[in-house]
Amino acid sequence: MYNFAEMKEANVRLLSSLQERMRAREFDVSDIIYRPDSPPIPETTGQSVYFTQVCGFPLMKCFRDQYRLLAAPIYSFEGCIGATHRAFFLVRSESSAVTLADMSGATFGCNSLLSNSGMNLPRLSLAQLKDRRPQFSAIKITGNHSASLDELAAGNIDLCSIDCVTWGLFQSFRPDAARRFRILEETSLSPTIPFVTSAETSDAEAASLVEVLHDVMNDPALQETRNILGLLGLEPPDMVAYKMISELEVEATRLGYANIV
Repeated sequence: MYNFAEMKEANVRLLSSLQERMRAREFDVSDIIYRPDSPPIPETTGQSVYFTQVCGFPLMKCFRDQYRLLAAPIYSFEGCIGATHRAFFLVRSESSAVTLADMSGATFGCNSLLSNSGMNLPRLSLAQLKDRRPQFSAIKITGNHSASLDELAAGNIDLCSIDCVTWGLFQSFRPDAARRFRILEETSLSPTIPFVTSAETSDAEAASLVEVLHDVMNDPALQETRNILGLLGLEPPDMVAYKMISELEVEATRLGYANIV
């Protein structure tokens, strides 16, 4: 899940409410704990994952048999349309670049090679530039989007691609820091990071999780919590749309740009 330090309390409230509602339905959730230190892109979802969000690209590429989708969140941030989001190419505010084509020789910061917003979506955008595609001098793997922004601010990279939900949260929690950057260009739309549960979760419990999620999204007592998290609502997960995330890699390869370079 999105886990800026400033949103920890809101995440705990949302998850505690979900847990209380599942307990009221007589599901044993006594051993479920919140893990704010979970990696943004885990090595596995696995049987131990009861409820989380996992980036759509590794879900489709690596974790197909390890999860089931519950719902697609709708966010309030710029760049989101319904249960979709996009990535923003960010540069420092003082950068002279006008388009991506101006970034030849730059260092590109990537949170992970398995990231949809940090690699998969920007790769396709770059692939579609064809003859105007910039040649980067280096690619630096940062580990997460926050680290990419830190590296950009420090001048260690010149460009990175951040999903618009992370960017919206960053602007909300750290407005002064956000003013150091600007959006250069944006990628195409992609489904938002879904709420998922382990593939081992029973049909009945997964169905209850979906119902409880909708209860949480409609509870007036949790309106402030949802506002902090930027959550507007939920849509049923569109499996066709999520499977298309992997097709972006195929299209970039067809255009001769299998790897960001």
